[in-house]
Amino acid sequence: MAGRAPTLQEGEQFVRLSLSMFFVLMSGDWFHKDVNNIPPKTLARFLADAAIVFAYMILLILAREERSWIGSIVSIFILYIAWDVIYAVDQGNARLSTLATKYRSAYFGDTSEGDAVPAINVFWLFFFIILLLLPNWLPYPRSP
Repeated sequence: MAGRAPTLQEGEQFVRLSLSMFFVLMSGDWFHKDVNNIPPKTLARFLADAAIVFAYMILLILAREERSWIGSIVSIFILYIAWDVIYAVDQGNARLSTLATKYRSAYFGDTSEGDAVPAINVFWLFFFIILLLLPNWLPYPRSP
């Protein structure tokens, strides 16, 4: 019996599943590095770490449906921003001030403060929100 080539929709699902698997592997690596370098001091920080890992696993489950998959990515970046805030609160006023400076400097083009990771999280959050809000963002016809 001869096989058939995957449909466009199946190809898209495979790409989303592959990306999700890559994201899960990278999030696991990030999680272990994060916990070793910056151990959680509070229950809130532990729960934020765990929520991000679970959100990536949900991303795998949602690989079949494009809009739900993108919505899951939006929730992941919301969790990243929440993690930044929880970490800053855990570290005290000096860290909160540094976090605010990083966000402010990244948005106004001043890179002298160095690490702009928090601002990048916001950029990606807005990017995926835009994709989620666009009904048909792919440049080619959809599969039936």
